[in-house]
Parts: sequence; C-alpha cells; structure tokens
Amino acid sequence: MYADHTIKNRSLLKRFSHSRRFELTLRLLAVARNDKVLDYGTGDGYMLIQMLSATPQPQRVVGYEPLESSYQELQQTISKMSTDRVDITDDLNRFDSQEFDKVCCLEVLEHLTEENQRNVLCTISYVLNDHGFAVISVPIEIGVSGLLKNFARWILRQQHRNATAVNILKSFLGLKIDRGNQPFILSHIGFDYRDLEKVFASVGFEIKNKVYSPLKGFGGFFNSQVFFVLEKTERSGR
Repeated sequence: MYADHTIKNRSLLKRFSHSRRFELTLRLLAVARNDKVLDYGTGDGYMLIQMLSATPQPQRVVGYEPLESSYQELQQTISKMSTDRVDITDDLNRFDSQEFDKVCCLEVLEHLTEENQRNVLCTISYVLNDHGFAVISVPIEIGVSGLLKNFARWILRQQHRNATAVNILKSFLGLKIDRGNQPFILSHIGFDYRDLEKVFASVGFEIKNKVYSPLKGFGGFFNSQVFFVLEKTERSGR
C-alpha cells in the first residue's frame, strides 16, 4: 500500500518527513469554504482526508489518480467516507477549463519525463482558474540531501533502481543522469528539481513561493522536499 512507503514507513525519519509534507501542503493551500480543489495524483486519498478534516472545509475536493492499482486503493478509502464533498476520478477529460480554484500535485512530477511533466502542468493550467494557484511538491535528490537519502535507503534495504555508486555520486554532485523515457519512472535517482523550474516557466507558470521541508532554515541542504506555489503568468484582472 502507498501509505507503507510514506506515513506508515518503518523509518521514523520518513514518517516525520511525509507527515510534515501533508501539513505544509494544507498550510500553503489555505483552503477556503467556497474552494473547489483538485488533488492531482492523489494516491490512496490521504490528502483528500486531510483537506476534508481541515477547518474550514472546501466546497468540493476531487482526487485524480491515473494508476489503476492506486485508483482501486483510492476507491476503498473513499467508500469509507460519509460526505458528498469529495469525488474521485481516473479521467480528467470530464472537467471544464478553469473549474478549480486550487490544485495540489504532490510527489508526482519526479516520476515523469520532461515532456510528460509539461503535459501534466498544461492540464493543471487548463483546469485551474485564472485567480487560483497550484501547490507542487517534489523530492530533493541531489547534493547532501540526495546522498543522505540514498544512504538511508541502503540501511533500510529500500534502494531505488539505478542506485549505483556512480549514479549516487553524480546525484551528490548534481550531474545529469539518464533516466530513460518510460511513461512512469519509478526510481528517484537522477531527478533534479532545478530542471523542473524551467519547465514551469515554459508552460506559463510563475513561482510565487518556494518552501523547503521538513526543516526550516536549511534550504535544499538537509531537506527532503521542495514546494512550489505557482500562478499563471497571464491572469485576468491584472
């Protein structure tokens, strides 16, 4: 199950990191009562539960999950909830342009090629209204943070694919690593969040805020994730 890799991971550090990730997402989203929110790549639906447990509750929350195995798990999660504020789907074509006030996309883009990252961000831009914003989070897999993560994975025997000594050294130094061109890249090895910032600009998003997690004041040095708050560069009313 997805939770076994995140909030229920046997590593105390990983559990802490992922718990902080969801807390920070809620703070950055600042959900209001009339908001319609999309969670793009919602996994098992944990973030949906957090949004519906917050005060105030959003008017509507939609969880989109394209992976069949994760979608089946998501359906089980939602079946236990007694509310009409939440909806789930594996098809984004059902939504209209500018339908959502806010969109969150957590730990998704690191699994995609640059072309597919651009496709996802274009879709998010399409469904996001002109006065809304998106919260994107991705892992930090370079520098000291990347080195410490790979060491922890080795200790826990949770190594990622292609975690060779050469690639780990390249990640530490921030050097380019060929990640292949498969539709879904399971391993984090070779992902560099700095490249993603260029993709944001290429599809018409502007970075309004950039926050590192879980430790304040350390930037990307010891932290495991980075969050971006994005707005469209062309927004009506400006």
